[in-house]
Amino acid sequence: MRSGTVRRPAQSRDAAPPVSFDQATLADVRADVAALLQRCGLPAPVLDGFVTAINEVTTNAVLYGGQSRQLRLWCDGRRLYSEISDDGAGLPPGLVLGPVSPLADGGRGLWLASQLSQLAVGPGRSGGATVELSLSCPRSTHPGSPAIPDREPGSGAGTSSWG
Repeated sequence: MRSGTVRRPAQSRDAAPPVSFDQATLADVRADVAALLQRCGLPAPVLDGFVTAINEVTTNAVLYGGQSRQLRLWCDGRRLYSEISDDGAGLPPGLVLGPVSPLADGGRGLWLASQLSQLAVGPGRSGGATVELSLSCPRSTHPGSPAIPDREPGSGAGTSSWG
């Protein structure tokens, strides 16, 4: 994020600047998402759940999603959205989100994300996969609400560039 600018979630998907991420920047992206959503006024349990859901999906994109990965955040006045897309092989055919056996090595990320937010999965815009997470917007993120001041670089949160 840049110093001296004013930020709030974009009001449409097309206005949401994409943020690229990889394994080296995943923690920074998570911190920046948490900082942005905290300034949006999400109550702590909702914020923690949505950040966890986003983290699960972005981690899956790093582990399974090819070389190009992007995250977008926006609020249309009713719902807060996160879209994670990648250029990997896509999601397995017949993917079913459900509880996973405690003995399984993995498979909990998308299921957990679906428990913490509304989740939609599908093919990516240019191959790969797209996962959209959403939840009801708090009043402070509605269009026309006061702007959310950006944080100073090096303030303890991540270093992603949101536009």
